[in-house]
Amino acid sequence: MSQHSAQDHERIVVTGLGPVHALGIGKEAFFASLAAGTDSAAPIRSVDATQYKHHYGCEVNEEALSRYPLDDLPAGCEKASRYAILGTKLAIEDAGLTREALSGQPVGCFLGTTDGESQRIDTLVHQLQDEAEPGAGSFAAVAHARISRNVSLYLNATGPAYTIGNACSASNAAIVSAVEYLQSSQADFAICGGSDVACRKTLSIFHRLSAISEKKCTPFDKARKGIIPAEGASILLLEKLSSAKRRNARIYGEVVGYGMNCDATHMTNLNPDKIKTCLERGLSSAGLIPADVDYICMHGTGTPANDLNEYQSVQKVFGDAIPMCGSIKSMAGHAMGAAAGFGAIACLFALNKGIPPTINLTEQDPAIVLPLTSEFLPQTVNVAINNAFAFGGNNAIVAFRRMNHHE
Repeated sequence: MSQHSAQDHERIVVTGLGPVHALGIGKEAFFASLAAGTDSAAPIRSVDATQYKHHYGCEVNEEALSRYPLDDLPAGCEKASRYAILGTKLAIEDAGLTREALSGQPVGCFLGTTDGESQRIDTLVHQLQDEAEPGAGSFAAVAHARISRNVSLYLNATGPAYTIGNACSASNAAIVSAVEYLQSSQADFAICGGSDVACRKTLSIFHRLSAISEKKCTPFDKARKGIIPAEGASILLLEKLSSAKRRNARIYGEVVGYGMNCDATHMTNLNPDKIKTCLERGLSSAGLIPADVDYICMHGTGTPANDLNEYQSVQKVFGDAIPMCGSIKSMAGHAMGAAAGFGAIACLFALNKGIPPTINLTEQDPAIVLPLTSEFLPQTVNVAINNAFAFGGNNAIVAFRRMNHHE
């Protein structure tokens, strides 16, 4: 993946947000929950979790979801696609656009995921266990590519549509893909982010790793034990600055740089030296120095090794001058391929409102010397960094900048 400087290409901004999450559906509800420090973890409903040691997750509220009916869905839409389409609908409306206005336009659709249509996979596994023949087309229905394809079909867009399977860093990688598409084409708009659904596969893997917490996610806490699984869609509408200015659109912030690499040194543990390189690439591509950064939305999963390794990587870049940090996973849980997109939305919240809290912190790990806030901090943030890391060493970091009124 090339590392482009924002100064070398047309500037790309965020003009629409469409979160679909237990914390809230739509920007207003999601922002309000971030500011309030809401813990969205509750007993899991959509998956039979009785055989697992822990049973809590952050699932989209079905009653809230019913208030957002969707029309004209492409054939064969499963849950992850429906979440992504709803997030897209909310994002384009938030940007002051309509589906009709985007129809036939070269809108790029770049969505990240870990498990794709995972609940359909659960169904297929049950059918195979029962020695029943899966229904016709069942295996095709779980293809990850269907998520971005279904969003593109819903918009009737003519731009590229592809799904990125980089697990927990996937939606940051999708944001990078959207930026590069807009900077290298005549298109004005791109949909990006991620979508994942609660499933037995996620519960099984993280339980086998002893990496699921009982009821609360406690990033950076001395007694942290693991993640709280989550689901949802984290959708952003990216737009060329020239287009946003022509429309007099509200701009949440500018995507000013990014870094991506893959170290593959360990299946699950982060490599602080390689993440240091990724961070430095992100800052360099944005024309920033460490002192410019006001907030880091940490990957912050709440697992013992991940939190420590991430701190070590940040310390290697920022030394003793680490800016305010936080983990929204303490509130939102870990939404796998959609997680980084929720982190990106939190960065844009920070640029416009202030720094979201890290909740459930009883005693900060003395080995992790990060500046954290347990309550919403309404301070000015000009530059925010979104960290995202995935199994296998897939690292993706995106930098956002607050835009001044005269720009």
